[in-house]
Amino acid sequence: ELNRIERHEINIIEGNIDNSLDEIVRESTIKGKRVLVVVNTVKKAQEIFSKLKKHIPKSSLIHSRFILTDREKIESSLDSMDLLVGTQAIEVSLDIDFDVLYTEPAPIDALLQRFGRVNRYGMKGLAPIYIFTNGSGIGSIYDEDRTKKSINAIRNIKYLSEGIVQEIVNEVYKNGYTKKDADLFKEVSENFSKFYQSNVPFIDTKKDESDFYSLFNSVEVVPIEFMDYYMEDILEKRFYEAMKYLLPISLNQYGYLKSQGRISVIQNNVFVDAKYDKDLGLLINEGGAKKDII
Repeated sequence: ELNRIERHEINIIEGNIDNSLDEIVRESTIKGKRVLVVVNTVKKAQEIFSKLKKHIPKSSLIHSRFILTDREKIESSLDSMDLLVGTQAIEVSLDIDFDVLYTEPAPIDALLQRFGRVNRYGMKGLAPIYIFTNGSGIGSIYDEDRTKKSINAIRNIKYLSEGIVQEIVNEVYKNGYTKKDADLFKEVSENFSKFYQSNVPFIDTKKDESDFYSLFNSVEVVPIEFMDYYMEDILEKRFYEAMKYLLPISLNQYGYLKSQGRISVIQNNVFVDAKYDKDLGLLINEGGAKKDII
């Protein structure tokens, strides 16, 4: 039965997505397809979206660097969009069904999640999937060797059936964890255990901040322009309302911004001096409306 289920036509494209922007526009404006574009970094997603939106007005961008209230608005409007550009944020929780996918390379498990957002219910025949061999975030976000193995594993497959998916995953992951994966798992496991054992309700124990943050890949921050609204909610104990101004940035980005003096911490609340745009999200490399903080 699994071998009979074919939803996706696989096409490997040498090069990167920048060379296919005209084709993406034609898929939407001429062929009338609903197009999903997935890239590996927020910066690349913002760049691609800015270029495509000029030609495809009913477009949305989604990634992790939107405050909660804006992300909820974006997600509620996706059914009416002709184009969605996103990062790994589209791989989980979103109930979307597009007609064609253009994606940067990634390990096979991430690719399969992206495939699942196209022809989701198998009612559209064979939906075309275009996978580029080059992309952003390879070597930093995704392991380079594992990504190459994933592309090679599906390079000669034209029509992807559910029956061969497990074989492909087994081939890519036949050697198990990389040393980097194993070291990271061990570090987080040990630190989690230490913090779990030392946490006592209503007791403030001394903890090493660097050890604590090693449990996570990100830090939750508030864009500086929302500081007054956020602090007002906190002071009035409207904690759930305050959450709508939070968004995560990576530890590397946190360190970069802190070194530039663009991170401020007030009563354990972290504020970032970076421009925020409701359509593009947080723009790390652009300063925001910096406030004087006493």
